[in-house]
Amino acid sequence: MHPTRMPLTTASAVTLFYALGYPIGALAVASMTPMAVLVLRFGLAAIILASWAVLARAAWPRGAQLSHVMVTGLLIQAVQFCCLYEALLLEAPGVLGAVVIAMNPVITSILAATFLREALGPQRVAALALGVVAVLAACAKRLMSTHGLDPVIALLAVALLGLSVGGVYQQRYCTGVDFRAMSAVQNAVALAGHARAQIVVVVLGHLEFASHARGSLDLDAVDTAALSGYVA
Repeated sequence: MHPTRMPLTTASAVTLFYALGYPIGALAVASMTPMAVLVLRFGLAAIILASWAVLARAAWPRGAQLSHVMVTGLLIQAVQFCCLYEALLLEAPGVLGAVVIAMNPVITSILAATFLREALGPQRVAALALGVVAVLAACAKRLMSTHGLDPVIALLAVALLGLSVGGVYQQRYCTGVDFRAMSAVQNAVALAGHARAQIVVVVLGHLEFASHARGSLDLDAVDTAALSGYVA
């Protein structure tokens, strides 16, 4: 029987590489566009994990279970990393991004207590309070120096929310799914969602540019007609 849950040694390695992703992501976004970085991230992860799942002969999710895994992929992967890399593009420090995302256990615990009816003991409440204080301390300087809504903090908050909501959703609807197959599907769905979103952005950008160009041509025609009438 193949394990559906991630073994401790694998989880430790994944945690290490996951943590390294924040400084590496910051360096990558400084040299490439977030779109290119995310295509590489999601694409390579999907290929590697899918190959691992095939070699291990892991069971793939199907039917309603596959739909649930796809939802978690959009939340945990696409929403989190699209917003995170956009924040890094806006010159958010990698450390700030890591600290905000590290609030995931705090938000997940609150969501799990609210929607999954999990109990919050005194130790968990204390840990939640310490986590909130740590994030506020990390963001205090930026919050005080920004007048109005800081887009970096907003993007990081959305990234955190996507990760936390996706985690609770996965806990509720994706239990029993092999971790290799699930991660491969999640990254593939994130890649597809990211590519589709970028196509929409490009199309809308071209339409807006065409609209402005058409408006400029109309103004030039009006000016030419007025000048012709004045000369006549």
